[in-house]
Amino acid sequence: SVGITSRSCTEEGVKSVVARIYASDSLDNDYHEAINNTVIPATGHEPGEVQYQWRNNYQNCYAYAVCSNCGEEIYEDVRATVTDDTATCTEAGTATYTATFTNEIFEQQTITAVSPAKGHSLVYVPDTLPSCEDVGYNHHYRCTRCGKLFDDPEAEQEITLDDVTEPALGHQAMAAVKDEDSQTAPDCEHDGGYDMVVYCANCYSEMSREHVVLPALGHDWSLTYYWNTEDFSTVYGIARCNRCHTDIRSETVTPTSEIIKPATCTEKGEIRYSATFADPVFTPVSITQDIAPLGHSWNEPAYSWNDDYSKVTATRTCQNGNHPETETVSATGMETQAPTCEDEGVMTYTSQNFTNEAFTAQTTTQPIAALGHDWGSVTYTWSDGNESCTASRECNRDHSHVEQETVTAKITPVDPTCTEKGSNTYTAAFTNSAFEKQVRIVDVPALGHEEATRKENEVAATCTEAGSYDEVVYCSRCGVELSRTAKTVAALGHDFGEWKQTKAPSCEEAGTERRECSRCGEKETREIAALGHNWNEPTYSWKEDYSTCTATRTCKNGDHLETETVNTTEEVIAPTCKEDGKIIYTATFKNPAFETQTKTVKGERTTGHNLDGNTVEENRVEPTCTEDGGYDLVLYCTKCGQEISRTHKTIAKLGHNWSEWKQTKAPTCGEKGIEERECSRCHEKETRDIAALEHKYGDWKYDGE
Repeated sequence: SVGITSRSCTEEGVKSVVARIYASDSLDNDYHEAINNTVIPATGHEPGEVQYQWRNNYQNCYAYAVCSNCGEEIYEDVRATVTDDTATCTEAGTATYTATFTNEIFEQQTITAVSPAKGHSLVYVPDTLPSCEDVGYNHHYRCTRCGKLFDDPEAEQEITLDDVTEPALGHQAMAAVKDEDSQTAPDCEHDGGYDMVVYCANCYSEMSREHVVLPALGHDWSLTYYWNTEDFSTVYGIARCNRCHTDIRSETVTPTSEIIKPATCTEKGEIRYSATFADPVFTPVSITQDIAPLGHSWNEPAYSWNDDYSKVTATRTCQNGNHPETETVSATGMETQAPTCEDEGVMTYTSQNFTNEAFTAQTTTQPIAALGHDWGSVTYTWSDGNESCTASRECNRDHSHVEQETVTAKITPVDPTCTEKGSNTYTAAFTNSAFEKQVRIVDVPALGHEEATRKENEVAATCTEAGSYDEVVYCSRCGVELSRTAKTVAALGHDFGEWKQTKAPSCEEAGTERRECSRCGEKETREIAALGHNWNEPTYSWKEDYSTCTATRTCKNGDHLETETVNTTEEVIAPTCKEDGKIIYTATFKNPAFETQTKTVKGERTTGHNLDGNTVEENRVEPTCTEDGGYDLVLYCTKCGQEISRTHKTIAKLGHNWSEWKQTKAPTCGEKGIEERECSRCHEKETRDIAALEHKYGDWKYDGE
C-alpha cells in the first residue's frame, strides 16, 4: 500500500510504501512488513509583490512579501553597507547604501542619499626627540579621518606639520679606521684589500666606507711540452704555478709544417713543425725531422699506334720527376668481321710482346667500309582511288634489302560545268631521288543545273494594303534563269504596342491611355476608370496635456486628407499603498472611420505601506500548568490596514504549584499508607505510597511449654 503526507511551502512531504512479505514455508500465512519512506521536497514560497522600506537614516532596509500559495508573510530587516561616502569631518556629502538580503526572494536594494558630516576623530601624538638623520615632533593631536593636525583636543586650533617639527641633529664624523674583518690577502689571480670606515661620534653609525685594493701577485709558471712522436700531428703543453701549486693549465694544439728540403726519389729531405698556443702562458715551440727518400712512383703506361697500325710505342713517367721509360714493337693485322651492303667490317691489329715487363701487349680494332647496295629496276603501284602511289626496288646483292616509298598524290582538278565534263590530274613526287615522278589523268562527268529560288520585283505589304513579288528559279552554278512566277502578299494589319497612360486617374476623375502601331504610326485612345479613395490606417496624436486628440487619415492614391480634433474626458484614479495613481484620458470621434482612443498616464506615486505603527498583540492564550500559552505580534499598515507581518510568541507552560504532601491513609505493619498533594492552580492531585511499618515486637515471654 502507498500513503502520502502532503508537502507545503516550508515542510517536506513523505511517500510511504508498505509491502507485506510472506514466509514461503509458513502454513499460517505469516508475514512481516517492509516500509520504504521517500521524502518529497518542500515547494518553497512563491512571493507576491515585494515591498521595500528604508529605516533609521538608511542604516536598515525592511523587505516584505506574502506567499501566493500559503499566505504566509515573509519579511527581513537587514543592516545596509555604505560605499562612496563623500561626507568629510566638517561637511555633509552623499553615500550609497546597499541592502543585501539572505532570503533569495528579496533583491538587493541600493539608494544614494545625504551623508552627514562625521566630525574629527583625534588621537594624541606624544613628543618624539630628533636624531642624527630623523626629525623630531612636539606633542599634538591628529584626525584619523582627514589627517589634519590640531594643538588642542577640541580641534579648535589647526596647525601644520612644520609647526611641531624639530630638525634632525646631523652626523659628526670621526677619523677613519681600518676594518680588520674586511681584510683579504691577494693571491696569484685575485686582488686582496681592506676597508677604511668613518663612524659618527654621536650615534656611532657608519657614515662612509672606502675599499683599499692590494693587487694580485700573478703566477710563477713552469712550462713543459710533449710532442706526438708518431706523426707530429699534435703538441701538448702543460704549465704549473710554482707559487700557488694549485693552478695547472694545459693546451693541445695542431702544429704547422714547413718543408725545408724536399725529398727526391733517391735522396731524403727535411721538415720543420711549429706550434703556437692560444693561452699566452705558453711560448711558441718547433722541431725539425728527416723526410725519407720518395722512391719512383710510376704513372700508368700510355700506348700510341703509328698511322698504318704496323707499330705501337709504350711510355711511362715517374710522378716524382721527369724520368720517362719508352719501347716500340711491331704489330700485325687480321680481318675479324667482313663488311656488308650497309654494315662496316672490322680489322684487328695485335702487337708483339714488350721486353719491359711493365708494358703489356696491345690490341686495337679499325672499321672496314660497307660495300653499298646493287639496286634493280623500280616498280610503281597506284591505290584504287589514285590517292597514293608506291615505288619499290630490290638489292641484287642481298634480296632482303628493299627500298619502298608511298606518297600521297597531288590532285590538279579541271572543274566540270553544268553542261561540260572536267578532269582530275594525280601527280606523285617521291623524296628518294631514285624514284621518278608519276602522273595519272581521270575524267569527271558534267554536273547538270542546280536550282535556286529567289524573290524579285518585291512590293512590300502595309498594314492596310497587299504586296507582291516574282518567284524566279536560277541555276546556282551558271546563273541561267530557269523559270519565273508572280506571287501576292496579304496586308499585314496593325501591330499595336502596349497601352501607355497619358492621363493618370484620380480618386474621383477618369484617366486616359493610348497605343500606337509600330509600322504605320496610327494611334488608338481609351478611358481609365476613376480609382476611388483607398484610405491608409488612421493615426492619432495627443496634445501635450492630453486635453485634445487629433485623428488623421490619408488616401494612398493622392493628397486627400481627413482629420478630426476632439476634447477628451478625464478619469482620475487615486494611488493605493501598493499601486501608483493614474489618469485615463478618453477621446470619442464623430467620424465612424476613427476609433475611440484612451491614454493612461501616471498619477500620484504610491508611498507604499506605512510601517511606523506599533505591533499589536492578538490571539493571546495563557499558559497552564501542562501546556504552553502564546500570542501573535502583528504589524499593520497605518494607512490601509493591511497586515504586514505576524510573529507568534510562545509563553512557556507554568508547571504545577504543588502543596505539601498530606497523609490520607496511615500505614500499618502489614499495609502501605497513602499521602496526597494538590496543585493550587489546576487542582490536579497526585498520590504516592507510604511504606508499611516494620513490626515492633516486645520482649519474649515463656508460656510454660
